Amino acid sequence: MGIGVTSVHSVLKEYKKNEQFKNKKRFFFAAMRGKVHHFFNANESPTIIKILKVVNEDPDLPNFSWSTLRNVLKHLNFKYCSCNYRQDNVLWRHRYLRKIKEYRREGRYIYHQYETWINEGHAPKKAWIDQTVASSRQAFLDGLTTGLKQPSGKGKRLIIGHYI
Repeated sequence: MGIGVTSVHSVLKEYKKNEQFKNKKRFFFAAMRGKVHHFFNANESPTIIKILKVVNEDPDLPNFSWSTLRNVLKHLNFKYCSCNYRQDNVLWRHRYLRKIKEYRREGRYIYHQYETWINEGHAPKKAWIDQTVASSRQAFLDGLTTGLKQPSGKGKRLIIGHYI
């Protein structure tokens, strides 16, 4: 027939993924998206447990299990991923690695200072991110947010340092 097994599996997987939420109305999806963005507005990290608690307490929404809520979030184009890959941090990291390579070629001594800290307004490394929001303007027009606000770095912090 000329159709591969992988192609058939892919089509069936896509069908099952979309079939699960076929009967849900627009209100349902808008309410679910709003629940997640409510956490962003409060500058709170939206974890599955927190979202599940809020959704299950709402009488207008059905009760979900952990895995079903995860599937709903994926269906709404939310992705649980790292949220701190700013372009300036990536460039700084590349520059640092090039310098270390250069210093090793020159035979220089390299002393490593291990330092870590935690800010008062610490934000988690991973969070649920809405991939449908392309710009802050679009988010504003749709009544949504662009995600968690990055902490300013101001305020109290605990610093731990060590030289090797």
